[in-house]
Amino acid sequence: YSLDTSGQMDERCRITSWYLSVLLTHLPGSSVIYGIYETMHASVLNGASQVVGAVLTAMVLAVTLNIGWQFTGRGTDPTAIDPVTHEVVELTGAASSFVPFETCGLEYQMNWYFAFGAVMAVLIVNVCVNCNMRLRKMLWHFLVGYAS
Repeated sequence: YSLDTSGQMDERCRITSWYLSVLLTHLPGSSVIYGIYETMHASVLNGASQVVGAVLTAMVLAVTLNIGWQFTGRGTDPTAIDPVTHEVVELTGAASSFVPFETCGLEYQMNWYFAFGAVMAVLIVNVCVNCNMRLRKMLWHFLVGYAS
């Protein structure tokens, strides 16, 4: 599925990483955690309202992603792999317009030493700059963030 007919990598398998990386900052994980924490510590109304709000936020994200994909991604995935027989199946109509969920094979993933060696260093420097840290204090925070 991740290779086209000529043996080259198909870009459709990268779509999942693209839309999940954009939605990651909007996922309501901390609201669920704080809501459960408040519910456990006798603030049931506040905790329950935070959990319900977080679940509704996740539902709105899922529904709007699916609706938006129906308009912009019509017919982008005409084939799928049958999970039982592992054969390629042709899809038609609305089934060919679902939001993609399959990722590229492991041979196309980023190496762990590149992710932790280069990408994480750049991201930690970006976080330090966005937090308005002074350059003389940034080294210590960079080392602590990189080590953790």
